[in-house]
Amino acid sequence: MSREKVIQKIKKLLALATNNDSPNEAAVAAASARKMMDKYQIGRLEVEQFDTSEFGRSEHQLDTGKLPFWKSILGLEVAHYNDTIITLKRSRYENKMSVVFSGYEVDAILATAMYAYLIEAIEKHTERARKDGLISGRTEINSFRMGAAKELVKRLKKLRLEREAQQVGPTGTGLMVVKRQQVTAKFGEQKTKSRSYNTHHSAENHGRVAGSKIGLDPQVQGSQAARLN
Repeated sequence: MSREKVIQKIKKLLALATNNDSPNEAAVAAASARKMMDKYQIGRLEVEQFDTSEFGRSEHQLDTGKLPFWKSILGLEVAHYNDTIITLKRSRYENKMSVVFSGYEVDAILATAMYAYLIEAIEKHTERARKDGLISGRTEINSFRMGAAKELVKRLKKLRLEREAQQVGPTGTGLMVVKRQQVTAKFGEQKTKSRSYNTHHSAENHGRVAGSKIGLDPQVQGSQAARLN
C-alpha cells in the first residue's frame, strides 16, 4: 500500500476518533489507526524520515482545576505508550484544566482518545463498586480509582515494551525510541515528580481487580507512580 493511501486511511480513522461523542467508539477508531501506524512504521517508512510539520497537540479537558493523582499516572503511561509528551494547561477564563498530549499529531490524537476511554472505564467501575457496597467515602473511592489506574499502567507498560521490541529498524535502533528522541527535541523532556498519597488498601485492591478487567482491545491488542508537575 502506498504512503498516501495509508495516510488517507489513518486520517479517516482519526476523524472518527476526534469527532465522536462516545469515548468507546472513538477508542475503537483510534485502535485501528494505531494498528495501521505500527505496521506502516515497520514496513513503509522509517521514523527518521518523518517531517516535523507533522508535529501537533491534542487536549483532554478536565471538569475541574485540579488533576487527580490517579489521572496523572494514567496519563503519563498513555503518553509513553503513544510516543508523546504530556503537560497540563489551565484555562484563562474558567477554573478548569486540560491534559495536553504533544508529539506527532497522529500520536497525540490517539493518546487523547485512549486517555478519555480509560478514564470513563475507571469511573464506570468505580460507580459499580460503590453501588455494590465495596467502597464508600472519598478516601475509599479515590483509592479504588488509584488501584485501577495503577493496574492499567502496569498492563500498558508491558504492552509498550513488547511494541518496542517488535519495532526495530534496519540499523537495529527501535523506531519508537527514535521517534521519542525527535518528540523530545521538539517539545522538551517529560517532566515528572514523585508524590506520596494516603490509600485505603482494601479499596485499592478492589480497584486493581477492576483495572485488570478493563478491556484494552478497543485501544491496543495484543510500578512506580510518577506524577506530572
